[in-house]
Amino acid sequence: MMKRISALFGAIALGIALTIAMVFVLLALQVTETSAAPLAQPPFPDQRDSLEAAVGWLMSTAQNADGGFKQFGGSAAGYGPSDAKGTIMASLALYSAGFDPGTVYVGKTESVVDWMDGNPDALAAQAAQSGGAAGEVVMGLVAACQDPRDFHGYNFVISTTSRFSLSTGIYSDSVEVLPSRQSLAILGLATVSETIPVTATRWLTENQQSGGADDGCWLGSAAFGPPECEVDATAMSIMALLAAGVPKTNTHVVSATNYLSRTQTASGGWEWWGAFSLNSTALALQALAAQGEDFYTTSSDNHWAKGGVNTPLSALLQGQDSRGPWTQSWNPDGDNYSTLWAIPAVAGKHFPLKGRCEAARRGLLCLKTLQDGTDATFPEFADTGFGSGEKASGTSRAIEAISMCSFPSNPQLTDPQSAYWTENSIKPIEALDNAAAAYIAGGKGGRVGKVMRGVVRSNSTYTVTNFASGNLVISMTNHLQSDGRYGDNMYGQPHAMLGLAYAGFPISPTAVSWVLNEKSDDWWSVGGFDVGPDTAGQALQALAAAGAPRQHDVVAELRERQLASGAWAGWSGASENSNAEAVKGLIAQNENPSRPTWSKVVSGVVVSPVDWLIAQQSADGCWVNSDVPTLKDPYDITDAVMMLCSDYPWPIEKYYLPIIYKDSQ
Repeated sequence: MMKRISALFGAIALGIALTIAMVFVLLALQVTETSAAPLAQPPFPDQRDSLEAAVGWLMSTAQNADGGFKQFGGSAAGYGPSDAKGTIMASLALYSAGFDPGTVYVGKTESVVDWMDGNPDALAAQAAQSGGAAGEVVMGLVAACQDPRDFHGYNFVISTTSRFSLSTGIYSDSVEVLPSRQSLAILGLATVSETIPVTATRWLTENQQSGGADDGCWLGSAAFGPPECEVDATAMSIMALLAAGVPKTNTHVVSATNYLSRTQTASGGWEWWGAFSLNSTALALQALAAQGEDFYTTSSDNHWAKGGVNTPLSALLQGQDSRGPWTQSWNPDGDNYSTLWAIPAVAGKHFPLKGRCEAARRGLLCLKTLQDGTDATFPEFADTGFGSGEKASGTSRAIEAISMCSFPSNPQLTDPQSAYWTENSIKPIEALDNAAAAYIAGGKGGRVGKVMRGVVRSNSTYTVTNFASGNLVISMTNHLQSDGRYGDNMYGQPHAMLGLAYAGFPISPTAVSWVLNEKSDDWWSVGGFDVGPDTAGQALQALAAAGAPRQHDVVAELRERQLASGAWAGWSGASENSNAEAVKGLIAQNENPSRPTWSKVVSGVVVSPVDWLIAQQSADGCWVNSDVPTLKDPYDITDAVMMLCSDYPWPIEKYYLPIIYKDSQ
């Protein structure tokens, strides 16, 4: 409408001298391109502070009592009632910021997932609107660690694919076929690793504008008149093409990115209907992030920094209120829609987000390829020339990993007793029973504890008091020494303690004291050498299971030892295994190591230890050995799956802003 008004005034102004008009145009261009004034300092210059504040406001103010959110809620519009679209957006926002949509916020009684569980029909009604709406439901469920292929009987993946026409390439829409909705359908399917039909991306590229000022853009809705080029639709289409496997060097992606470049304003952001738009800026930033473009560096060498000072990120941060939300004139004290769009962009995350449980699902499919077809065991390690470790340990770890997750659409995948995991008529627990006696005989309490964990997690009739021709509890008791050791050093003691805890048997107080007394300078060592973050993480889990007080010193030391990548190191650099055990240890200490306070900013992206580990997953769903990357690594795979399917808490402690970080961007 505003553009039509502008056109009307342009027609009236035809009598004005062309020379005067040209002077004003040239002056305007000069200000836009070369004289961009730096924006004022935003309330939260660090992306992590911004995310913590935004999520804090979102959960304390905008979340309704039923756990859901209202899409267009806000300070003036009111925050209820909850609706499907708003709750889906909240799931995506929370997960992108490192928070678990399935965890109840401190002081609340319902989570985002609780609302979803109570309103599956509302999600189905939302998905029924279009292929794009169905794809967005898939994205929201994956972000919440829910199974979109079977959510209370609804298969939202099929809801998306069933709308596809192979001949036209369109995911059908009950209202209006739009590039943005086509893109959401593609992004939703990419989230769950579905193959995107070529005709689906072809429809997008064939509907891209070509030539003139609109070259490279995609059009918005015709609901308010003839459709016009839209930053939102263009950014969404870029992400969809990339998610479908189209390279960023493709001419369609390049021309779309050039369109974003031409329409970027002096503020560093983008406009909609002639005014700065938070939503358009957020989506454009995500499209740049998807290509690895520099949307964050203040530098005269950065093409996306207007005047060398105003970047897409700074423009977005500038719009945030000091209390955490992003606002609009109609919701001056907090706007749900703007805040929900802004959060993923501030995190530097683009769609499709890589879901924790989806990564775990793919990891389990990879683990199956490593199972021995003859005796049904699993190797412990990748064989890099030194053997593949102990079958009993590898099999127990596999059983535990298999049992950690839940996928209603494929219950056999997470049931170690199922036919899926049975080889040569042997179930994994039977394979463990066959291998455990010799394994236990060759070690001490740590080995017993590892076997106990597999027995407990096996979903079978086997018990720790009658396994491998013996009583594992008595065996553990026999290993207990007078000083509290279960016959082991710090590498084995946590496994012994955790085995007892899993089985519901008491841990000797002397065992707890021994672990605490072994600690020196906030850490543990064996033979004069520091243990790794993996062993420290296991110790934190064991101490928590034994009811020991929170280990503030070790938690602080883990923070000190965290790498700039967001991960923790093993013997030779960042390690999936060390990372996973450190994360599990922190969770046991009631920390959420996925949240911004445990994240690093890497090339404009807020990267948590969880993000880092997911990024190491290969295209086939495996995690490979760091020394021999051609080898699938069962130790890393099992550790990764167990970490990914853990529950991530909202820590009881309130955060205080600004948060002080030792690293720099």
